[in-house]
Amino acid sequence: MTHALAVRHGQFGRACLYRMNKALATHAHREGHLTFLVQGVPFRQRIADEVFDGCGIEAVAINPWEPHDFQPVDMNDGALILVLYIRPMWFLQEGDGTSSSLRFGRTQIEVTRNIHRFVHQVTSMLLNDEQSDLLDGYLYELTRDCFEQSWQSQSDGPSARC
Repeated sequence: MTHALAVRHGQFGRACLYRMNKALATHAHREGHLTFLVQGVPFRQRIADEVFDGCGIEAVAINPWEPHDFQPVDMNDGALILVLYIRPMWFLQEGDGTSSSLRFGRTQIEVTRNIHRFVHQVTSMLLNDEQSDLLDGYLYELTRDCFEQSWQSQSDGPSARC
């Protein structure tokens, strides 16, 4: 029953809202990748040889060309997942020039109040098929917040596991 509920393509890349209850084989792609649990049971993603949980309090960041898979925990109902496939050049062009590439400093991202708000706004726009110029701004701010957090010292990062 894995299927896309909404997909939006743009200069940023692709924003997808999936209902997922099947595993995805290990793969890689040229875009940076952020995965957020919107609703349901937490999921797992293997990145290289390490497994990371995605839940309401932690998201998963994947660098371009980094091999990863998707492992649902709930094989019946699945989970509602927001996945952002971010074009590295878009992120660099939109940014302030302080970064030379889209490479996340760590994989596990704490879903802060601000990140949660952007995830909710993007999800709502996708579900309601809203055509708005605001989407690009929300996607940039969401990606930037996750990117900046990923480079904070590990002691400042997520401490609670899903």
